[in-house]
Amino acid sequence: MRLEDQRPGDLYLRQQLEQRRAEAARREVVGPVAVALQYEPGQTALDADELAQLIPRHITTQGPLNEWEQANIVEALKWLKRGRHPAVLTEKFCRELHKRMSAVFPQDEIAMRFHHQLVLVHAFPNGNGRHSRLMTDSLLAQMGGPPFSWGEGVDLVGGGDVRDLYLHALRAADAGSITKLTEFVRR
Repeated sequence: MRLEDQRPGDLYLRQQLEQRRAEAARREVVGPVAVALQYEPGQTALDADELAQLIPRHITTQGPLNEWEQANIVEALKWLKRGRHPAVLTEKFCRELHKRMSAVFPQDEIAMRFHHQLVLVHAFPNGNGRHSRLMTDSLLAQMGGPPFSWGEGVDLVGGGDVRDLYLHALRAADAGSITKLTEFVRR
């Protein structure tokens, strides 16, 4: 595909993916080159692509990842055993089961991470921030929570100090630190 045929956000997305892969590669455990390493089961280092997509940043090998996923599955199984679920082939059931399997983050953090990833995609030439904020507030409403304040309800479209804080928080999240964005959304 020629560069001029790409959507405006495609280059940015590729750059972000490469940045996350580079970050993940720095976290990888690398052994001596001259020695053929034999990993015990579970010690296998995750590759850069796996690390870039992994939400829990403290996990670097397959063993802890398996344990983390298994703990989530145990919680989902407990939920399944508590009741009858006759409509298992529905979207609602699939979403609820998946939610039970990955109930690792509080509701606000799930929504904040959703917002960050959606705005990062930058799917439209204009209005990506407004769209992702509305989608996030819709997600919060669906989960039964209140909408985010988005920096005291100030208009984030125009310039200003609050918009600068928002953009700074997004950039920090791009770099892997969600603290500022977490504080901003409920400010």
